[in-house]
Amino acid sequence: MTEQVRTRATVERKDFLRVAIVERDQYNSHDKAAKALGMTADSFKQRYYREKKEYPAAFNGVPDYPRGKESQDDVLKMLKELREAAKASKPETEGGEEIASS
Repeated sequence: MTEQVRTRATVERKDFLRVAIVERDQYNSHDKAAKALGMTADSFKQRYYREKKEYPAAFNGVPDYPRGKESQDDVLKMLKELREAAKASKPETEGGEEIASS
């Protein structure tokens, strides 16, 4: 069995800041920015928020990347549907015991 060797992208701060801030309008998602730097999207997100926390003045006026595809209303609707489905799947009980269905 062969073992795959995972390589780690080493991205210089200068290159990261160029893509994340200076060329932000060209890379409008985490995925696109990460690909431009040879990083995974998750690695890019982690680095982006770490750099933003460490150097907040550098990120003034730079819009955040979109966090998710669903709007808040979509997420609330999804939760409502999940709760209704969970409620419907629970057996009815009477006095703490399951009602036998005939």
